Amino acid sequence: MSILLSRIKRVTLGPDFRSWKDLLRDHEQPWRTAIGTGLGVLIGATPIIGVHTWLAAGAGALLPVPRFSVLVGKHISNPLTLFPLVWIEIRTGQFLLGRPGGFSEGGLSLSTAGTYWLEAWVGFLLVGPILALLTTAGFRIAAYARSAR
Repeated sequence: MSILLSRIKRVTLGPDFRSWKDLLRDHEQPWRTAIGTGLGVLIGATPIIGVHTWLAAGAGALLPVPRFSVLVGKHISNPLTLFPLVWIEIRTGQFLLGRPGGFSEGGLSLSTAGTYWLEAWVGFLLVGPILALLTTAGFRIAAYARSAR
């Protein structure tokens, strides 16, 4: 049974990291971990709900970055931050599209939901990459400072 569990753990987390504490200990190529975490933040900032984990796992498996770092980064969208993040994306999208800000006071119709969906995606095109770049830079600085010790 323990052999089966160790194989499952190895497949899901990959050989790169055993726990979240090991993320800053990648002395060989800390930029890979920083890029992986930034990629996870980019995936987590998308306004689609329910598939962030699948997208992060797929990106971590396909790209030469640590899978665990992508999965850690995608947790920018958790139950506490998802709705504020989507709200910021909708408001940014409204600004970029030149639409009046705010939300309709009437009921939520299908066309209104589609309008918000479009505004969230347009806002994501600005908010997502900014969050990903800030995370990548911050994580790279933290990993460099940790390796300098």
